Amino acid sequence: MSLVRAIGLASCVAMLGVVTACQSVQYTRLNAAGSNDARLTAYSDATMDAEGRSLSFQSVDDDNLHSYPSTKVLYLTPGEHRIGVFYKHKGLEMSPVFKMTLESGHYLLHENGMGSGPKFWLVREEDGRPVPMRRVD
Repeated sequence: MSLVRAIGLASCVAMLGVVTACQSVQYTRLNAAGSNDARLTAYSDATMDAEGRSLSFQSVDDDNLHSYPSTKVLYLTPGEHRIGVFYKHKGLEMSPVFKMTLESGHYLLHENGMGSGPKFWLVREEDGRPVPMRRVD
């Protein structure tokens, strides 16, 4: 039996002070967002949004997240994971898969879509330390 569940977030779009839409999902694997979990966030900022770039998670290990297309936050048990990412910018869509080992803590997945194509990297949020990850798709 799979111990996977998705939790809706209160990440809402407000227009003129009125909440107009809510969409975003947290994905929890094996246990419910405990203090020993690894939290992985797909980094996003105003520049990305203005340029029409988006970054979200598509799969975790063997679990497909297509039912939750805007997943920006993952809570995972520490250890080795295969994370599928969805990247979109100006008609380009990519779905790379990365293998990484996570400890307890908070991580940010970054992308840079400039130049010869998007580059992805992972840093530990607490100290900015790069975390090794390897593309496996």
